[in-house]
Amino acid sequence: MEFGVQRALDRVSFSLQSGEIIGLVGPNGAGKSTFGRVLVGEIPFGSFRGELKLKGRAVRFFNSKEAHESGVTLVHQEGAAIDQLSVGENVMLTIEPARLGVIDWPTLHRSAAGGLAELGVFADTHRPLEDHGGVALMQFVEIARSIVRGGSVFVFDESTAALGADEVRTLLARMREFAARGAGVIFISHRIHEVLAVCNRVVVLRDGRKVLDAPRTGQDHTSVIHAMLGARSDGGRSGVAKDPQSVAEKDGTRGPAFMVRNWRVSKSESSRIELGPLEFAVGQGSILGVFGPLGAGKTELLHSLFGLSGGFCDGECWLGGEWTRPLETPTTAIRRGMALVTAERQREGIIPGLSVLENMMLGYRHRDLVWRGAVLRDGEAWNLCERLIGAFGIVTNGPDQPIASLSGGNQQKVLLARAMINSPKVLLLDEPTRGIDVGAKQDVYRWIRDTAAAGAAIVVSSLEEEELLGLADRILVLRDGQQVALVDARETSENELLLLTVGAAAH
Repeated sequence: MEFGVQRALDRVSFSLQSGEIIGLVGPNGAGKSTFGRVLVGEIPFGSFRGELKLKGRAVRFFNSKEAHESGVTLVHQEGAAIDQLSVGENVMLTIEPARLGVIDWPTLHRSAAGGLAELGVFADTHRPLEDHGGVALMQFVEIARSIVRGGSVFVFDESTAALGADEVRTLLARMREFAARGAGVIFISHRIHEVLAVCNRVVVLRDGRKVLDAPRTGQDHTSVIHAMLGARSDGGRSGVAKDPQSVAEKDGTRGPAFMVRNWRVSKSESSRIELGPLEFAVGQGSILGVFGPLGAGKTELLHSLFGLSGGFCDGECWLGGEWTRPLETPTTAIRRGMALVTAERQREGIIPGLSVLENMMLGYRHRDLVWRGAVLRDGEAWNLCERLIGAFGIVTNGPDQPIASLSGGNQQKVLLARAMINSPKVLLLDEPTRGIDVGAKQDVYRWIRDTAAAGAAIVVSSLEEEELLGLADRILVLRDGQQVALVDARETSENELLLLTVGAAAH
């Protein structure tokens, strides 16, 4: 299966029987999520080579609506939810019951409550989703939508990543129930122990190819990892740093810029998992990579460092030459010389209704020089924005162009420019190349290296092993909120990082 010049899936054949649960696993970039999107029509028929059959008949899905109507549904790893709509409206999104063209609200809320109840969730379906809070509820809303929609094939893409242990058990139980009713279930996950606990068959993808398709019996943690990694499945260095000061001295020659010790984040509405204890350091002019699968705690870590944990954080950080308690707000973080670029560019980064200039100025700590009330003064702000547009190579018609009209890569560059507008000493980058093309990625990589070379301490998270190995000096590996390794990027391989994330590092 080919997309442009890159082959995401390569001659993958796959069968799913009624009543069967298949565990689909593989390293990051193996093609798992792409496969799920093909099945549900999000990658439309005609944009790939191959055929799909449902109940023995060839099908052609040109969009997800056609797949849903045929009984094939995908539960995304990041649920499609609209915070301002009610819980009930989110559950019934695109499948609203109607009479004579008018939504049947009593039936909508009754169906939504029923779908959630099957998952052990009893939320007020009339209240806005944002009033409930919590990433887990958003995921349950997505799953409840698939339950109400019904169907014969369910694809769960990393659906347990945002859930706690009890919630995971509930979801796995529902998978078994779906299969017992005759549905087919595909469970895409990096959590091998969950896959082995629930599936009848294990399928492993590697580099877009199917390398294992075998019954669950006879497979264990080791055999699945061997299939994921191929010939080289040994090695791995744990080496968790005990002394953050010594790490800083090794990471950078200009002394430590940022360190944390006994760092913990409690589970809350803003943090889907418990995090810690963590201990690491970043030297001036060095880059610390943060690696781990979805749900490992990368975003929660960066948010907590930037004061976004709402009092649910504990520990100490070294910043500005002194130890301090966790920062309480992003405003405090900015004043202390920190900046954050979020992974959620559309939801948490840009404001689509504003211009490039207005988006770039958000968070400017000297904004009193360029703001008067709610109106930007033309002179200083315009000149500063134009300088940053040139420095970052942002393709735009000018500072007053609506940011929503820019490409994803150029929107990301605006966010990077916003982060740099205060000349931060510590820069936190959460998946900075997510959703941008290859050319824009190279621009971002170049900028990260140049920024570190100028003396900033950078913490960058990524799902891509290769990306961090090419950028970072050291890599902090997280698994389920726990620090499992702090390794030298020059002495580590992609396979070794993967082994660490699945809990199979050799000793």
